[in-house]
Amino acid sequence: MDDIKKEYMNHNSNVLLKKVRDILLFLSSLYPEILFSLFLIPTRFNALTEKFNIPSFLNPVYLLFAVIVCIIFIKVTLNNSCFIIPRLLLLSFIGFIIFMAIGLSYSVAFQYGLSKTLEFITLSSLACFAPFFLLNNLNVFERFLKTYIVLGFFLSIFIFVSSPYAFQFYSSKDYPKFHTTLGNNYLGLQYILGISILTMIYYFMFSRRMNKIQVTLAVLLTLLLGAALLYSPGKGPIISLFLTVIIMSLVSLKIDRQKIVFNRKTLLYTLSVLAGGILLLSTVGWMFTLRLQKMFEPGYYGMTERVVNSKIAFQVFLNHPFFGAGIGSFSEYAAKIEGIERMKYPHNLPLEIISEMGLTGFILFAFMIGYAFKQLFFLANKYRETPYHNLSNVVISFLIFTFLSSLTGGNINNPLLFAWIGIAFVLEPMINGIEV
Repeated sequence: MDDIKKEYMNHNSNVLLKKVRDILLFLSSLYPEILFSLFLIPTRFNALTEKFNIPSFLNPVYLLFAVIVCIIFIKVTLNNSCFIIPRLLLLSFIGFIIFMAIGLSYSVAFQYGLSKTLEFITLSSLACFAPFFLLNNLNVFERFLKTYIVLGFFLSIFIFVSSPYAFQFYSSKDYPKFHTTLGNNYLGLQYILGISILTMIYYFMFSRRMNKIQVTLAVLLTLLLGAALLYSPGKGPIISLFLTVIIMSLVSLKIDRQKIVFNRKTLLYTLSVLAGGILLLSTVGWMFTLRLQKMFEPGYYGMTERVVNSKIAFQVFLNHPFFGAGIGSFSEYAAKIEGIERMKYPHNLPLEIISEMGLTGFILFAFMIGYAFKQLFFLANKYRETPYHNLSNVVISFLIFTFLSSLTGGNINNPLLFAWIGIAFVLEPMINGIEV
């Protein structure tokens, strides 16, 4: 009797464990790559949380973080496939975190520095290393990219429908503020649009699977995304996008028998983007033109603020050249300009790092981003004549665009930048189908 009862209990336990396993497998298969792309959107959704009185701990970013961490835990627990994280990337990233933590001990802005460090340890770390667990094949990676296309499309429609500012301001000496029902984070919006445009150009338009109708639709969609990008007021992302396209055309150059050979398709797309940009600037790009003109006016507060704070950041570095003034410290040194909110960081990533973490922190950061570029250029050369060439190409464009944007946007907690660094090392295993 006892044996029958024991066997019955074992059977029930096995059934229960099987059901739990099935549930975990189901949860881990809910397109986590789409959730990851949403997590990387450069916004904290502050406008939505304030509008609907949502508690800070229910912020969508934190919820997405928790869900993605759970999915990764489930995948690891169930021995699902993942890619090996390169040792040098892991060690340099851990070293960077340790140095940030040490900087807290002598930071003059401990509370802000602690918040900044914790955000880097959680959000930026997940952005860098989640691709090794989530993006394990080409179909998944393509869905990840398509999410940005869909986001860019709906954001473009939303921008033009919501009319964040009126055209009657066009002739005024000042310009209106950008504001929509979803807030006024136009830079975050422009980063998504920039990534969407680069995805269209360097991934889908380079694909050999597209027919003429699909190419035509892709061109029209790219024009819509470009119009929305230029209609938004941020200067940095627009300039960064044009520079990225130019740099990508230079990267595509190849020396063959002492002759410089252009990639015709890359050159064609570069000229098309520049021509389309000039056309759009003369129409929907009026705000960008207006703000660009303001930069050259004597005493323009935006330029004065940037220049003054850049000088301060460099002076802080000279005073603390090797280890910096401590994470978060720049917020206490930033210029106090009447009528302007004081900067928490110098809006230039290299200046932020050298002022708060010195040469040591900058070397660690430069190694990480240089290591990623080295891997991407190696892959671009290796797969130049294969259908996989667009994979490395598009991630190179992402990394260039995001880094250039950080030169005017700053903030070390930049999940997009660290995501591209991580993704640089999952492309080759993805192509080869080598999983461990």
